[in-house]
Amino acid sequence: MEPIAFAGRAVLKAALPIACLSFSLAGCSANSALPNNQAATGASLSQRGSKTFGSVKPLYPVTGANPWGSLIKIGTKFYGLAREGGANQYGAIFKVTTGGAEAVIYSFNSSDGTYPTGGLAHIGSYLYGVTPSGGLNGDGTVFKKGINGGGGFTVLHNFNGTDGSSAVGVQKVGSVLYGVTYQGGTHNDGTIFKLNTSGGGFTTLYNFGATSTDGAWPSSMLTQIGSSLYGVTYTGGAHTYGTIYKITTAGVYTQLYSFAGGNDGVFPSSNLVAGNNVLYGTTVQGGSSAALGTVYKYTLAGVESVLHAFSTSTCDGAYPIGNLVKTSNLLYGTAQSGTTACGTAQGVLFSVPIAGGADTVLHQFQGTPSDGQTPNGGILKVGNALYGTTIMGGANNYGTVFKTTLSGTPESLLYSF
Repeated sequence: MEPIAFAGRAVLKAALPIACLSFSLAGCSANSALPNNQAATGASLSQRGSKTFGSVKPLYPVTGANPWGSLIKIGTKFYGLAREGGANQYGAIFKVTTGGAEAVIYSFNSSDGTYPTGGLAHIGSYLYGVTPSGGLNGDGTVFKKGINGGGGFTVLHNFNGTDGSSAVGVQKVGSVLYGVTYQGGTHNDGTIFKLNTSGGGFTTLYNFGATSTDGAWPSSMLTQIGSSLYGVTYTGGAHTYGTIYKITTAGVYTQLYSFAGGNDGVFPSSNLVAGNNVLYGTTVQGGSSAALGTVYKYTLAGVESVLHAFSTSTCDGAYPIGNLVKTSNLLYGTAQSGTTACGTAQGVLFSVPIAGGADTVLHQFQGTPSDGQTPNGGILKVGNALYGTTIMGGANNYGTVFKTTLSGTPESLLYSF
């Protein structure tokens, strides 16, 4: 694989499409932001910098476009983030009822952040989240938005580059928010930070890239087990293929595992799912000669093993990025693409036994008006149903919110952006 310079760090050329699709990074073109460099359809991501208002129709719908990140459910409503669109074309916070009625509850306006990604955290009557760009310094923001009675919007922190840039998300631990930025910090390789839900007490806990074998570009939100938070970096480590790490709430950092770049996986990106002293996640490449990614587990005793390596030998997923959901015996997830054996699949929903082995493709996304394309944010399990988003496809090709059973059928769209 060919190394190139990107965003101040040598990375593998093959990794660039995945990194661009996962995170808002400078230098990503429309085509490089899609799996396998496929041609962009609809309003391309590169068009976002040339918006014209007034008598000219906005590029994206005011109801939001390209939902990015996992959903959360509060009562009978799902809440999420649309990376584009909204009243000001810089993205929006939206809600969708279980009956499929959608409404934007906030539109970003650049000064408060742009192109929100990642998930939302729910504390009391507020939603908390991040934007990877925009704000006072252009390096992104941490925000909160009231959800009851039209509650107001507040920017809690404006990143300035030295304290982080391109935030990935926040995790609540009591009344404190912990999060990571993909870039920025002392070495421009990302940071781990915390701040109070009121916006005070912002502290940088760790700057990635301190040594030549340190992790870089933290790509997942944090997962709490006791007094420690666990996450992954997309690159860096002893072999430059990414790492698993932990940090205590007091700020003590430990690198736990460096991916070797072969069968164990390459470029971890999904949030870690915890269960019985085991962490589960995905890598977007590696795992076999096909290098289509893996589902792996890491025991807190320090052992990493691959549960499934995606393969071209059958209809299978390729490039899994979205977060996993764990049941008693299965892991559910999504992959951005399908293998050629799947025909025209534009992403798949799959399940993998926790014990490891062959996966089951539950649904093949087709990118048609009645189906989504390119699932990217992971899925949410509610009862015996799975809910998620796709960043493209649907009636207007601006993405979807979908619902399916645990068996994958029938799959239906709650909403098309």
